[in-house]
Amino acid sequence: MHLPATKNQGFTLIEILVAMGIFAIMATIAYGGLHEILNTSKRLEEQATRMGEVQKAFLLIERDLQQVLSRSVRDAYGTVKPAFLREEGLVLMEFSRAGWSNPLDRPRSNLQRIQYTLDEDHQLIRHVWWVLDQAQDSVPYEQPIMKSVTSVEIRILDWKDQWTTDWPTSTMNLEGQALPKLIPKAVEITVETEDMGKIRRLIPLPRGVTS
Repeated sequence: MHLPATKNQGFTLIEILVAMGIFAIMATIAYGGLHEILNTSKRLEEQATRMGEVQKAFLLIERDLQQVLSRSVRDAYGTVKPAFLREEGLVLMEFSRAGWSNPLDRPRSNLQRIQYTLDEDHQLIRHVWWVLDQAQDSVPYEQPIMKSVTSVEIRILDWKDQWTTDWPTSTMNLEGQALPKLIPKAVEITVETEDMGKIRRLIPLPRGVTS
């Protein structure tokens, strides 16, 4: 006895087109979600990198200022410059600092002259002279520490708890001033960036540190 042959049941063209359409829609949704996840991950990574840059910059500034000392210097032209200098202009602040580590025990001082500037490319630059009293060929080492900086404001707190934007002040008698008071009591730094707005830090300075 022979059974009747069964007819093969395949997919019709319409069913295939519908299935392909559904697959295309699901793939588009999946790709869009993956693309958004990748973009979010990239933005988070960029923000983390930027935050690390800003934190490192402020840590470096704070470390410099906490090592400031009452030691005037001579520049490349022989002009005496005070231990701590702050004037309106390109130079944000300039000062002498101690604490330059010497792990190889080289025959050199542990003192440095530090200067901070804001250049035309909106970069905060740290300049370092390896000697305090400079010769005419003394060239500082330049270290960019923060980018996309639109402005920097610095206020100085003197030992009478008065705020000023210049240091030394016009009323200071540098010759008769006690050494600890040749440097400010504290420095307030406000950095405004394109992406993070204003960031403010108040950094107390050491008292009575001399060379």
